[in-house]
Amino acid sequence: GFGAGARVLTSGEIEAAERLLGVEPIDGFTIVDVGANRGEYSIAISKKYPNSRIVAFEPSKLIFGRLSDNVKDHPQIVPYNLGLGKTVSEQELYKESKYAKISSLTKLEVTEERFTEVVSIQSLDRMVYDLQIRNIDLMKIDVEGHEMDVLVGAQNSIKKGLIRCIQFEIGSASVEAGTSFHSIYLFLSGMGYSIYLIQPRGVQIIPEYEYFFEHYSTTNYFAVLESSAPKVL
Repeated sequence: GFGAGARVLTSGEIEAAERLLGVEPIDGFTIVDVGANRGEYSIAISKKYPNSRIVAFEPSKLIFGRLSDNVKDHPQIVPYNLGLGKTVSEQELYKESKYAKISSLTKLEVTEERFTEVVSIQSLDRMVYDLQIRNIDLMKIDVEGHEMDVLVGAQNSIKKGLIRCIQFEIGSASVEAGTSFHSIYLFLSGMGYSIYLIQPRGVQIIPEYEYFFEHYSTTNYFAVLESSAPKVL
């Protein structure tokens, strides 16, 4: 799975969600897409779980317009023009192009100053309160190096056991933003999650942290609360 995480439809992340979440209940799952961009992940996961509610967050006003257009025929996807992070703030979002697929709260080698936007950031804990979300079955995080900030802003919900599964990405932006797999692994395992490496054809459990897993080509991981983790993979 190392380096195979860039493309939603071939990375194995949708299949991993299907395997680790299980069968969709009659009333569906609640899924949160943090860093939704144009909605590729939200649309793909909605096809697997058509009865589920998907809350999609995208901070860029320009990209949010594309997201809204793309999901207009998918009523189960509800988009919000917000980014998620540690707390409420206004920050600069650095982008590689006007309608970028790569954008970050950290200046990256690929970003260009002329495409920078000021965006609104909120915490997941606050949004859970504002939107009256009782539980989250899956939270996918793809925020180009600021995954740890999103987790810190969600820690009250995590401590309460409200978030069953968390998918997160590690890539080259993680290096530039100063986020390591080690920091995320320790945070989530300390909160009672089992961590898996997502591969194009399956998942591999990571029973304990090893430096071997510090790969910074785009790679996706899946965390499952141990009380709900499958016994056999």
